[in-house]
Amino acid sequence: MVEEVAGMHLPAPFAIAVAATIVQFTFSLFVTVGLLTRLNAALLAGALVGAIFQNLLARRDPQLAILYTLVVLSVALMGGGKFALDARAFSRGQSQQRKQNIYA
Repeated sequence: MVEEVAGMHLPAPFAIAVAATIVQFTFSLFVTVGLLTRLNAALLAGALVGAIFQNLLARRDPQLAILYTLVVLSVALMGGGKFALDARAFSRGQSQQRKQNIYA
């Protein structure tokens, strides 16, 4: 991967390759469990746009990278849903506030 990033003529190809690998691995795990889903999906989409450009510059078919980017962008726009950790973490505080407002 470092050689492919170096072929894109970007500065510090090793650092960029390591950062892209970490972003794609960790943020995809966070999106899977629903932890800060929208933020992580948006950042992951940015890394996947880099993968699209990398495929184009290497004269490979970027179709799979485009598909992954569209899926991650849709998750970024729609959110994690009711089974995500975000929904559980943020709904507890809101439901307690609603109960306090009702009894006040």
